[in-house]
Amino acid sequence: MLKYKYITPVNVFSVLAVFTLFFVFSKIGIRYSFCLNLMFSSIGFVSLYGLLLSVDSQKYSLNKTFCLFYYFFFCLAPVSQFKANKVFYCKLYITNEIYMKSSVILLLILLGYLILYNFFYKQIETRFSISKIKIDYSSLPISLVKLYILSLISIVFYLYLIKFKWELLLFRPFVFDLKNNTNLGLIGYGVLLIVKVIPYFVMMYYWIVNKIFNKHQCLFILFTLIICFPTSLSRSILALLFIPVVLLFSSWPKKGLNYVLLFIFGLIVVFPLLNSFRHWNEGDFSFDYQLFNSGHFDAFQNFSLLVNEDIITNGKQLLGSLLFFVQESVWSDRPVPTGHLLGEKIGYTYLNVAMPYFGEGYANFGYLGVLLFTIFIALVNSVFDFRHFKMKTNIFEYMIFLSLLGAEFYLLRGSLWSFVKLFIGVLISLLVIWFVICFRHKKNINL
Repeated sequence: MLKYKYITPVNVFSVLAVFTLFFVFSKIGIRYSFCLNLMFSSIGFVSLYGLLLSVDSQKYSLNKTFCLFYYFFFCLAPVSQFKANKVFYCKLYITNEIYMKSSVILLLILLGYLILYNFFYKQIETRFSISKIKIDYSSLPISLVKLYILSLISIVFYLYLIKFKWELLLFRPFVFDLKNNTNLGLIGYGVLLIVKVIPYFVMMYYWIVNKIFNKHQCLFILFTLIICFPTSLSRSILALLFIPVVLLFSSWPKKGLNYVLLFIFGLIVVFPLLNSFRHWNEGDFSFDYQLFNSGHFDAFQNFSLLVNEDIITNGKQLLGSLLFFVQESVWSDRPVPTGHLLGEKIGYTYLNVAMPYFGEGYANFGYLGVLLFTIFIALVNSVFDFRHFKMKTNIFEYMIFLSLLGAEFYLLRGSLWSFVKLFIGVLISLLVIWFVICFRHKKNINL
């Protein structure tokens, strides 16, 4: 039986640090720069420190998700792309100076984030007494009739919204196809996600309360798979759904560094694989595994080009993200997503481009925006991590935290507009469950 005696944070940090040095400084490819490699290795080392050696000593957390994203997208990926002289969506040449400027900014952001995260975490720890105990959810209300009605109505309504196109239950559609081919028009398109994830949260709720794998749990899993089958989901939604399920149904990710290993596996295997299912129903399935030199890892380049072009909208992009539900017919000059804005500016051949979280900060208020966005995510991560592991929380917050583990990855990669829409849909679906199951319950239990 595998023991965790030697799989300690210090040992894993040492191994990954050596790997990072080898990966960064190996002279494989078209381009090479010692100074740039030094910056990228610094980003890698600081990311690994935040992941394994910082105040965050938990097996899984929002902070670990943040640091893992940083390590892969802002260390390993740009190194690989620089050496291969790989540029996405256009025929630009990204100079060493642009790479250096962006790597310095991102290293400062990372250092600032970790300092702020540790500061906020310790401040919360000194101000609030640790009261975390094993929470007994068995007293929460369970009405199988309500749970079944919620799930079945959601499935039928979802099928109605997609006009009973059964292939959409298995194959991932393009967004514009759904937007233009959904019953009830833009209203139907707007509630698609809310309806889609209700059976999923019903399944989660039942498991958290009962912790019993019985026939009802099997049926709730089946209901979830009917409209949330993995190959029909975007990678953002799959991450949001998959990570909580694994943490709930298995104790394995909560041991040692298994959450880190699970995240890495999802990032280098599942993440690129799922993109292959976009065109499967069109007979165009292919698994072109390029890993870091594919457009899935374009976060560093998009951030670099945005800063280089000095695109600042003075809050217009943030306003567009917060008011995502306002249609163009009402708001004639509604801002496009930030990646789209960058693509138009420099002539991308493909405009449905993500913009990483800190790029969104720069696009709104320049370097001040980067600072504000860094403070915000450090505060949110520290508060949710501390409350989840150190304080007694209700089931509503518990489910939000688990969902955030996957959603944070999507937020960091971008776009902010899509993230806001996605997470508001999740919150509304949870509120629906609270209203149906717990509203006016005789024990007045909060979800």
